[in-house]
Amino acid sequence: MTDVRGRPFRWAILGTGSVARKFVLDLRQLEAEAEAHIVASRTPANAQSFASSLGVAHVAQSYAEAASADVDALYIATPPAQHEEHALLGIAAGKAVLVEKPFARDAAAAERIMQAARAADVFCMEAMWTRFQPLPGQIRDRIAAGDLGDIRGFDGSFMAANAPDPTSSLFDPARGGGALMDRGVYPLSLARYWLGPVTDARATARIGDTGVDEDCTLMLRHASGALSTLRASLRAGGIDGAAIYGTKA
Repeated sequence: MTDVRGRPFRWAILGTGSVARKFVLDLRQLEAEAEAHIVASRTPANAQSFASSLGVAHVAQSYAEAASADVDALYIATPPAQHEEHALLGIAAGKAVLVEKPFARDAAAAERIMQAARAADVFCMEAMWTRFQPLPGQIRDRIAAGDLGDIRGFDGSFMAANAPDPTSSLFDPARGGGALMDRGVYPLSLARYWLGPVTDARATARIGDTGVDEDCTLMLRHASGALSTLRASLRAGGIDGAAIYGTKA
């Protein structure tokens, strides 16, 4: 995917956590088509270490510097509480923006990002990787074709046991941590993708010592009348997966 200038598609990487590292490693598989051109972190030392270990050519001294660099797009992998700020930096610079899940901390922030992208006429999308695997699309096609009959419900869960760590963004409410934001977004996204618009949502959670939801459950009613039940946890393991219930399957 070289551009009209004959060079690889250049990415600015905002954030240096494990997800950003995986993203850059995947970019390296594209060889001459795309590259991580510059990286920024809340501390320049983290950015320098990230760049040195992954072969990123440039290190920005700030997120704003990365957004204004000679790149084609920004990949935002900072904590969720910063997604709006950093997405707006890229949009203001006229760059395409790929925002790691969850897209924003709340609906109001998501709306502001969306409106800014529309006003600037730039591409902006949530990096929900499960939407781009073949199987979810095939399942959606089978639902639309009526293969499963009248869809009555969906169950989904994503659970893993982590030791509570106040220094981790997972357990920090100020950075947008919690089971729903980190893990519940996956079954929630699939529920919306497969069963359609949500007209009612109920949730309950167990709040841990650091102030985030360590366990949460959700129940959704879709416009079709179907019901979804979802569960996410930072503290307990479980059977991760999804099930769709229809009158034919």
